[in-house]
Amino acid sequence: AREKIGSKAYFEWLEGDGNTSFNVESYLWDYTIRREKRRNKYYWYAFKKFNDVLYKVYCGQSDKIDVDYLYRTIPLKIDEKINS
Repeated sequence: AREKIGSKAYFEWLEGDGNTSFNVESYLWDYTIRREKRRNKYYWYAFKKFNDVLYKVYCGQSDKIDVDYLYRTIPLKIDEKINS
């Protein structure tokens, strides 16, 4: 079951051992967000394939991944990277 974004259960789900990626459909871009381990900590990255190029955007740790970040900030970061 999907947890409500921003709830305590949602952040626990993000930190769960089996949760390493999910898809997001935003107003600007659809993308995949994946968790990767760096320096013994987990960080999230967004991936978007556009015109046969895979773009990777840093998203931060789980505590940053709220509704506004998923549906506004990350899509704008992706757009900026694609159009740079």
